Amino acid sequence: MKILVFLQQSQGKLSKAALVATTAATELNKVWNKAGLIGIALGAGASSAADAALEYGFEQVLFSEDGAFQNYLAQGYSLAVKAALAQSGADTFVATATSVAKDFAPRLAGML
Repeated sequence: MKILVFLQQSQGKLSKAALVATTAATELNKVWNKAGLIGIALGAGASSAADAALEYGFEQVLFSEDGAFQNYLAQGYSLAVKAALAQSGADTFVATATSVAKDFAPRLAGML
C-alpha cells in the first residue's frame, strides 16, 4: 500500500509544510515498507505545485484547480482527499499540522 501526502501550496509554490510532510512520508515509506508516495495538491496553481513535487520522489501527484478549491472549505478538501485515497489505493495519509490540515483532517477521518 502507498502513502498519500497532502501538499499545501499557494499559487503553484509548495509550502515549507508540504516539504516537511514529504520528508516525514519518505521516512515512513522506508520504515513501514510502503509501496511509494502519492501527493495531492488543491487550488489555484495546483498543477505547477504537482510538477514541482515530482522532483521529491513522488510516483504521482494528483491535483485539482477546480473552482471549488479557489477558496478553502474543509468539506471540499475532505471529499477530494477521500476520493484521492480511494483512487490511489493509499492506506496512509500524511499532512502537517497547519491550520488547513488541522481543519479538514478530522472531517476526513470521520468519513473513512
